[in-house]
Amino acid sequence: MTENTAGSILSIGNISVDVIIPYGRAKQALAAVERGESTGQADSLYATMQPGGTASNSAATMAQLGCPVVLGGTIGGDMYGDFLIRAMQQRGVDCRHVGRQGGTFLCLTVLDEEGERVMLPLQVPGQQSGWDLPVDIPPTGWSWVFVNGVGSEDRGFAQKVGPFVRACRQAGAKVALDLNLRAELFGYSAQRRAIFEELIQLSDVVFGSGSDEVCTVTGQKTLAAAALALAQNGGAAVVRDGTGPVLLAQNDTLEQFAVQPVQQVRNKVGAGDCFDGAFLAALYHGRTLKQAVAWGNACAADAISRPGYLNIRRPE
Repeated sequence: MTENTAGSILSIGNISVDVIIPYGRAKQALAAVERGESTGQADSLYATMQPGGTASNSAATMAQLGCPVVLGGTIGGDMYGDFLIRAMQQRGVDCRHVGRQGGTFLCLTVLDEEGERVMLPLQVPGQQSGWDLPVDIPPTGWSWVFVNGVGSEDRGFAQKVGPFVRACRQAGAKVALDLNLRAELFGYSAQRRAIFEELIQLSDVVFGSGSDEVCTVTGQKTLAAAALALAQNGGAAVVRDGTGPVLLAQNDTLEQFAVQPVQQVRNKVGAGDCFDGAFLAALYHGRTLKQAVAWGNACAADAISRPGYLNIRRPE
């Protein structure tokens, strides 16, 4: 896959603010106190806030890896929206196509003892859905369009995204899709399935994660079969599964790539989005698909080994 630098990368889809709740660590600290042990962890047990949503997180990753990135979507006109816009701009993301109205979509991210997360949208009166497509985004001039996080079919974004992505592709852009299914939150109705099937057919690269996502979408029983099914439109499919190998499917071939080991995991939130962003950044800079997997693995491993929000360093 060759470099296409005719324009910036457009990242559209889920934009939100994550409220990180260290529930597992709080339970461990309480148990230690009950045993009469001193933990010294009190300051780290506060709930914290960071930018969230695959569109935002991946855009921040790509910008830190030297790509011109434009974020498109809608965020609230409140202090949470201000926080997210400021964080994106500090990392070099162009926010000219981020609309501001209503309240910001908030997501409670509850971490267990192993750092695994459960994500729960917080219903706030007047809030934006987190999925929207401002009408002022042109379909022309993009090198890549990265789309993700299609929520329930009654949201405005779901109705606009297919025609918009098709127009971008007709104008010469390549398309990447992160399934980001979240069936436990939004279900997988026939109408929602049709939206995903259309986007898969339009995509040059499809990202998926875990059997609950890729097997649900494809109807296959294994990750390998699902990866091959996602690549049937002539593009490539990249399937991740936690610490398991990354699968790369293209042209009826399937390859596996071991993830990089991490001695101490400091922050898993956003790791998959970091992988996506690094993968697309590699393609933008003219790397091969295999090299793009290596970039994704390296950046995701580096990001989760250090505290803070997606501190990205370019792979050697």
